[in-house]
Amino acid sequence: MKPAHLRRWQHGISLLEVMVAIVIMAMGILGVMGMQLRTLSNSQDSVRRTQALRLIDDLSDRLRLLPNAYAQSEHYLLDWSAQPDATAVTACLTVASQCNPAQFALADANRWLATVQSGLPLGQANVFATDDQRQLGVMLAWRQNKEDSDAAEALAPPSTGAASISCPAERICHLQYISLTQRCIPVDDTTAYCQ
Repeated sequence: MKPAHLRRWQHGISLLEVMVAIVIMAMGILGVMGMQLRTLSNSQDSVRRTQALRLIDDLSDRLRLLPNAYAQSEHYLLDWSAQPDATAVTACLTVASQCNPAQFALADANRWLATVQSGLPLGQANVFATDDQRQLGVMLAWRQNKEDSDAAEALAPPSTGAASISCPAERICHLQYISLTQRCIPVDDTTAYCQ
């Protein structure tokens, strides 16, 4: 039989072993949780980038539906501070027969901008004409995750040429260009030739 002081010492060892095991297990769990949070953050970035692509495709489809998107493109130009104008939207929705092509394009641009702002966190849009005026550059910006500041710089869009548009601070941006179509060519003030 072991002396009493040795038995007490061994009981303390068992408690110490349990505490070390708990600490090691807690560190493992924290590591797994950190990986899960990082994966969730990356998933959110992917979802937002996909949403930005869908919004740009939506604008492209809207422009493609216009008979003369080339002539109406100026109504789609937006800067970072642009806010949707509800009166422009309701004017064309309530009295569509009295809405001329310019008013329709302006209302359509405002509807699209409202979709951008509701579809992306702190969503902003900057739509600009390229040097040859045959394309629109569309840059969408949204809030970046705090821990992804390095990724935002690495994924920054390329130069926008003479337009010199840059991504706002603490935002992630996506840049894409849309070609403008012209199915109808004006013959005079009242008629147009449409393909």
